[in-house]
Amino acid sequence: MSGVSVSHSPSLSPKSALEQLQSKLTSTAPSGLKKISSALTWKFSKEEVANMLTRIERLKSLTQIALDFKLSQALKNDTTVITSMVRLLQESQDSQQCRIITDWLSSTDFSAQQSDFIARRQKGTGLWFVVSPEFTNWLQGTKQNLFCPGIPGAGKTTIAAIAVDHIWKAFQGDNVGIAYIYCNYKRRETQTATGLLAAILKQLVQERPLYGEPDATLHKRHADRRTPPSLDEIRTALNSVINNY
Repeated sequence: MSGVSVSHSPSLSPKSALEQLQSKLTSTAPSGLKKISSALTWKFSKEEVANMLTRIERLKSLTQIALDFKLSQALKNDTTVITSMVRLLQESQDSQQCRIITDWLSSTDFSAQQSDFIARRQKGTGLWFVVSPEFTNWLQGTKQNLFCPGIPGAGKTTIAAIAVDHIWKAFQGDNVGIAYIYCNYKRRETQTATGLLAAILKQLVQERPLYGEPDATLHKRHADRRTPPSLDEIRTALNSVINNY
């Protein structure tokens, strides 16, 4: 229903009804006693009165329908706005809760390191690597490892960051999980297997918060007791999240 309008046909128009009344009431009356008699005489028949009352009632009904429709449209618009606001608030709360859980899971921010490495590279650096047959075959394959050894200072970290950046751009928008870690011999005491796997789990959930139920379960189990999740728990949660990709 796109709208409601009141018809102005002769049978319903208030103008025509008023014109009929005016015509009856202002018609030329005779003089003398006939004038007095005419003034005291009801100028409408019973049928005419009933007809005009019916037309007035129909006009009132149509007017009420139009007003009700406009009111319902206004309420519908208000409801749509309220629903949108509630959805935005819910999404904001979900995002905040996801951030709380992932930060609890791992305080290491490898994404910040990745951004720093990419920002410091020279333009064109490492492009030879991402177009090499070894890299492209690895990228297009399944369940493969690409081992790239090198002496300290050879540029392995920069090449790894370039590879990660290339993969991000290649699979942007796809349901592909991308996670990475940068090991540092100066932090070998803190970069444990549990911590590194937790960092990978954190990244995968940050990419797809809808897959974060295993993380939420771990958080609920350990946060209040202030106990860290075990290696087995992290591994189980990681496998569960990976299966969604």
